[in-house]
Amino acid sequence: MPYSAAHDAVPPETALLRDTLQAVISLYFWVYSPDGHLAATNSQALVLHQFLSSRYRPETIAAHFQASRAPLYLSTDFGLSWGAVGHYQEDGALLHVYVLGPAIGEDISVAAAARRMRELDIPLDFRASFADYLKQMPLVTPNSMFIYVRMLHYAANGEALLSSDIRSLTQRPALARSAGDAPEAERQRTWLTEQQLLRMVQEGDLDYRRALADAADMSGGVRVNLGNQLRRAQVSGVAFTTLCTRAAIQGGLTPELAYTRGDAYIQSLMECQSAADVIAVNHAMYDDFIHLVRKARLDDRHSAPVRTCRDYIELHVEEEITLATLAARTGYTEYYLSRKFKQETGTSISSYIKFARMEHAKTLLMGSSLSIAEISERLHFCNRTYFATEFRRIVGLTPAEYRKRNRKI
Repeated sequence: MPYSAAHDAVPPETALLRDTLQAVISLYFWVYSPDGHLAATNSQALVLHQFLSSRYRPETIAAHFQASRAPLYLSTDFGLSWGAVGHYQEDGALLHVYVLGPAIGEDISVAAAARRMRELDIPLDFRASFADYLKQMPLVTPNSMFIYVRMLHYAANGEALLSSDIRSLTQRPALARSAGDAPEAERQRTWLTEQQLLRMVQEGDLDYRRALADAADMSGGVRVNLGNQLRRAQVSGVAFTTLCTRAAIQGGLTPELAYTRGDAYIQSLMECQSAADVIAVNHAMYDDFIHLVRKARLDDRHSAPVRTCRDYIELHVEEEITLATLAARTGYTEYYLSRKFKQETGTSISSYIKFARMEHAKTLLMGSSLSIAEISERLHFCNRTYFATEFRRIVGLTPAEYRKRNRKI
């Protein structure tokens, strides 16, 4: 089976990637038919196919790719991982399922794997042969496996994906544990979900709401003994905000803007009066960083003085902002700065200030308990009516409607 006709039928680009991964990191390649049968592999160790089958049924994996083009990151509760990709014909029909792996995705020991196999009641002969292969498996971090999966999908289908397009599945057996234990599978799943969320910040990926909702359903927060739910939520919120701040910088946001924004959200978190308020602030923070990074990535064409002007406006939306201040910071005259800003952005400085304040107003509506009148005053609108009118003109909803709709998230 190692080099069957079906195996040789893979596209040349896929075959090159297969051979490269095998030569460089000894990562095996498996080919499954659309109904889940093993068609070919470059591994002589069929026990590895048996182990994958005992964790994830190949026909179930194939059924996933019949319904979705999203690649899969598959992992076990004791640290092994695979990557799976569908290979499609031009009409969209599934031709093959390609699987990379297994690999060791985290620091595990043979003893830990053997103990888990005993707990799962895996046959003795299977355990013995698998333990031998475990010692030879390559170490591939989840981030690296995500990259290899994206490469494989592109080689097979000519379609570029983001890491956030990959779905992560962790096989988690129902084993009895003490209430205070943090299961290994839960730790790994939490880590993978966290990495997905941070990648979405780095990439300015606006399609994040489902991932954020899934994370909220999955994680109970930092497992430390802090006495009450609010305090635990605040600690988790501060940790998440810190990670998102760093991810935003990696995505292209200036450190000054990222840290100033992050510090403001951390202050808001510590002022929360309930765990629900913490969730609202974290959602507002995440939404804010996603949009800021996306805008920074789209606006790389702007000159340094215009970016400096933009960043200052966004950092000081709750203060009076004058053209003279902006001109002094950029080294331009007020007249020249106004012309240059309008030329590069397509909007006037005054309009941009109003837009930035509306974006901040959305954040305050989602993540604070301030009244609409207080938000209007805080953002230097002359009265609540004018603020509400301008907000509806720009956003398409009244402030009250926006708050009601987005606090359901």
